[in-house]
Amino acid sequence: METKSNERLLAVLRKVAPGTPLRQSCERIIASRHGALIVLSNRPEVMSLAQGGFEINSEFLPSRLYELAKMDGAIIVASDYSRILRANVHLTPDVSITSRETGTRSRTSERVAKQTGAPVLCVSEEMGSIFLFMDGDKYSLDDLRLVMSRATQALQALEKYTARLQSVLSTLTSLEFEGLAALEDVALCVQRFEMVERISREIDGFVVELGVDGRLVEMQLEEMTAGVKTEHDNLLKDYCRLKKNCSLADMQTRLSALTDEELLELPVIARSMGYAGTNEALAQYVTPKGYRMLARIPRISQPVITKLVERFGNFNNIVRAGRKQLEAVDGVGVARARILQDGLRRLSESNVT
Repeated sequence: METKSNERLLAVLRKVAPGTPLRQSCERIIASRHGALIVLSNRPEVMSLAQGGFEINSEFLPSRLYELAKMDGAIIVASDYSRILRANVHLTPDVSITSRETGTRSRTSERVAKQTGAPVLCVSEEMGSIFLFMDGDKYSLDDLRLVMSRATQALQALEKYTARLQSVLSTLTSLEFEGLAALEDVALCVQRFEMVERISREIDGFVVELGVDGRLVEMQLEEMTAGVKTEHDNLLKDYCRLKKNCSLADMQTRLSALTDEELLELPVIARSMGYAGTNEALAQYVTPKGYRMLARIPRISQPVITKLVERFGNFNNIVRAGRKQLEAVDGVGVARARILQDGLRRLSESNVT
């Protein structure tokens, strides 16, 4: 499976992940060298294609689904996966719907999924594999050892990506304190953030597919990406030139929509952030508003950060502000003004060489 970022797909994968009743049924069917066609929906479009068979309307249990799979026809499960509705059903999808499959069961599964929009599981007795047909695509629910191997490789790649991200962020921080940050430096950080988030979403899919065996992978993912999304959001708030009708979420959607090839082009990233998409524009100096750096200082809350940015306009002005000026900002006061100046000094000393 190349990508598992679609929320609807992930919802179905969670229902058929290892350890779930549905997956247990499929594994028992494979072990007994049988096959099955299981439609995971009872919407009217599905029921209109169902002919013959038996009305079951029984609580879903792995053992029951396994026994019913010994018959040749399809099995229809309720959309909420709570009940087995019909078994030994003959499905009659439109034969004019194109199919890339050669086996009768697989071909029917693909056509039913395309015609009705319902997810369909096909358990292949010949291949000993489970396939999910959904939204015009075919997904192989691979052997757990293979999925775990792919997840481990993805985690290793993520570790390298996050290390590179921290490196470019450290460079940007130093340049921000010196007032020498260029748009190219910012675009490079945004690029690295987006790369980390994309591979994280891929690992999320592996976690779902691994089911009960994916907890360790999930813990490693959470550890490696802790705080990444918040810092990414603050970086975008610092530098993006948002139009009045363009929210931060819109900007993130725009970046997510970039292809992998476009993501490698820094001018394209700059254009997505509201700047001119030229090499000349990348060389221009830019000044952060201060959201990212201020968020690194303990006991300075987001509302206070927002008020500081609104009062002083950008990070350089906040750094140059005197103690009395900081104290005058609503929500800052004497104690926070001291914490703020001490925090900024420590950040400067640890990043400027």
